Amino acid sequence: MFRASRGRQPRCTSAAISCQSTWSATAPARTSLSSRLTWSLERPLITASPRRGYHGGKKITGRGRHVAVDTEGWLLALVVTAASVSDKAGAKILLIKLFDALSTLKVMWADTGYNGKPLARYAQAAAAITVEVVARTSPHSFRVLRRRWVVERTFGWLMRYRRLARDYERTTANSEAMIYWATVIIMTRRLARYENGQPPIQRWGGERARLPQQAALSTGS
Repeated sequence: MFRASRGRQPRCTSAAISCQSTWSATAPARTSLSSRLTWSLERPLITASPRRGYHGGKKITGRGRHVAVDTEGWLLALVVTAASVSDKAGAKILLIKLFDALSTLKVMWADTGYNGKPLARYAQAAAAITVEVVARTSPHSFRVLRRRWVVERTFGWLMRYRRLARDYERTTANSEAMIYWATVIIMTRRLARYENGQPPIQRWGGERARLPQQAALSTGS
């Protein structure tokens, strides 16, 4: 319904992917020595920590939120991992979720962090999706990137919820639940405006509403 109201097809054929690294506000849970040894032997190769990790490029100790959105910015798939997991490794898990949920995707836009032939070949072989990297033309000036900016706007929507400003959750499953919860709130509010025929809220452009001027306080004599 959201896509139909914007004149788009109900089933999307393109998506945008990105990753957001957030600080973790909680310490890792205490576990016994035997459980830690068992986890270290059986853990997957693409994860460095079951709960949080360190991102060397961004200097952040926490988690990474790998999301995929449609051209309108609505969430299609979500994976929360440790921040030490690379963007490409998180994208592989995200592609599996996308393929299970949507079989009509053909193109996926990404930034230069997802550049490389291995990921492109994996996406084409696993989900028949073409990864198109949208790079900046000039690094020291502002340019609107073609159709990839919608995923950054989605991160802006989510950051309006204080629970998501940092990662306060003990597990990655709880982190994903909080993000889905915030997304449901955003979509239900937008759906209520569609049902009532209210125009979308204009957040930029036009004249700003001015507050009424207060009467000057008299000091008396």
